[in-house]
Amino acid sequence: MPSGAAGLIEDGATLQVGIGAIPDAILGALGQHRNLGVHTKMCSNGILLLIRNGVITNRMKRKHPGRVVTSFALGTSKHMTKHTFVLSGLLAAALASAFVFAPRTAAQQAATSTWNGAFTEAQATRGDALFGRFCANCHSRDLAGGDRGPALAGPGFSAKWSARPVIELLGYIQGAMPLNGPGTVGRQQNADILAFML
Repeated sequence: MPSGAAGLIEDGATLQVGIGAIPDAILGALGQHRNLGVHTKMCSNGILLLIRNGVITNRMKRKHPGRVVTSFALGTSKHMTKHTFVLSGLLAAALASAFVFAPRTAAQQAATSTWNGAFTEAQATRGDALFGRFCANCHSRDLAGGDRGPALAGPGFSAKWSARPVIELLGYIQGAMPLNGPGTVGRQQNADILAFML
């Protein structure tokens, strides 16, 4: 699942990352990306490791280019120290959450990917079975798409959905899917399917 979600994040994207195991796993899968930026409420160990490895450079950011923007940093003392950020020269400031999360501020970035850990592994497991039942006939079991439905992973999917809120994708699935009975799958089941997809 983390590598699938990481595939939706384009090089040069600005990350807004949540708290929890899923965002941490996604950060761990971003090691091959380039020139990512950070504009997030919380800066964690995973972000610092990506900075150290040259994955996060903040070069492509429109607002505060070259700088991490965060409200606070939280992690283990091994990875997360103010000293490390000062040496790397990447911390603009610990700014108020109201500024960091303001839609006007976030909209000034070229591309933003938000993965706030809204889904659990249990949801993804349930979603795997539900996807097979309701979605695989059109979108294929491996999310690659086919004659009856588009791919739900890869560049085309990423281009359409990576800069939009996950709740918007959930709303689309809820209202338009499955093709043979739009709106017939419950909201929780659709959330589980989305957890599997991401």
